[in-house]
Amino acid sequence: MPLHAKLNDTEYSEVVDEMNRILADPKFGSSQRCVRLLRRLIEHALAGTPETFKERTLGVEVFKRDANYDTNADPVVRMAASEIRRRLAQYYQDPDHQRVVAIRLHPGSYLTEFDFSGRWEDASKHPMELQAHSTSIEKAASPLILGGPVAPIPPKAPRSLWRSRRLWSAGLLLAFGAVYLFFPDFFQWNKYSPWKLLSDYHRYSFWKPLVDSPAPVILCIADVNPSEGTRIAARDLAAGRSAAPTVPPAENHDGGQSLQIDFLNSIAAHHVALALRGFGETTKLRPASKLTLPDFRYQSAVFIGGLDNPWSVRMLSKLRYSLRSDPATGERWIQDAQDPSKLSRVQVGSAGQIQTDYGIIARYFDQETRKWDFVLGGLSTYGTEAASDLMTDTTLSHLIPSVVRSGKNVEIVLQTHIVNDTVGTPEVLAVYSW
Repeated sequence: MPLHAKLNDTEYSEVVDEMNRILADPKFGSSQRCVRLLRRLIEHALAGTPETFKERTLGVEVFKRDANYDTNADPVVRMAASEIRRRLAQYYQDPDHQRVVAIRLHPGSYLTEFDFSGRWEDASKHPMELQAHSTSIEKAASPLILGGPVAPIPPKAPRSLWRSRRLWSAGLLLAFGAVYLFFPDFFQWNKYSPWKLLSDYHRYSFWKPLVDSPAPVILCIADVNPSEGTRIAARDLAAGRSAAPTVPPAENHDGGQSLQIDFLNSIAAHHVALALRGFGETTKLRPASKLTLPDFRYQSAVFIGGLDNPWSVRMLSKLRYSLRSDPATGERWIQDAQDPSKLSRVQVGSAGQIQTDYGIIARYFDQETRKWDFVLGGLSTYGTEAASDLMTDTTLSHLIPSVVRSGKNVEIVLQTHIVNDTVGTPEVLAVYSW
């Protein structure tokens, strides 16, 4: 005997009338997906065909899905059923909709319930009561569930949880306002702006040791050619000197002396100065040939340039990754002290022949000077520019390794491709911290 035989003619007609009223209501008419699924579920429940309550069957029958469609990838039936439950709850909150029969779709299933008790309540308020009623469908005052047994429904989360979250949010806003009121210096845009730090946290973390330094930062820029810089650095290291590399600048046409500063190196120094100024730090630009070791004992420094800056070569020689070159062949490479067989080489002829360049970014606490030192240097000036771009360009902050946030010493090896004499986006090849 079909299940709808348990309903008398009057109850059957009331269910059909109530279904038509629900589907005609604006709360359902605005979603044809909900209208089609609810109609089909009620029709099958009245027809006594519980086997059609399977998700795949409903997807094929109601939403014209392929017979073998993936229900996990396309949860159209589940989403429509969840929307129906929400819309039914809204529908029956209106006192005008409290009639003889109420229709409900049980959570977690596609079983339709017809309630002739004369009142409609949220199932979560009396889950055990509804379960007991489902076993006695002969009583007119009890719910009639068609399609199979229904498990107890877990209660909803209390409304107070949402209120408590709003209170926490309000408390945080008040605390934020209090900090702004009593400590306005914390919010100086040029140095401690929380908005800037949140949006560019990796870049700020890298430069933070300099931002915390009270003295101006020295920007030591290369002013010699690469072969001369390498030779001077090698000479001083071999001799164990602590004095500055003494480099005679080139003579100009008047017989005087002038500095040789590469254009890309000057651009890199300019970008570093702007980045540090954005964090409230002042800088002093000095050529490498004019500096001595005592200059670094009172101020932190950023060494800009690679093989053309003797100080960069010297500072990196203490670390795992260092810059090397062979003046006889013109070959340059990055040496890994832990694995000398791994070399990032570049054969340098004229500038236009370079297609790929490599660079090193280093941040470490120098035990000799007791200050933080930074190096941005490449095998050629292209590598130096790429190193500068990574640490100063806000659009590249997402490429900075997260290890810079740790405050440890760190070295980063990168490469860049040169197209039409323009440096491309830097790529991080290796990261080492200690």
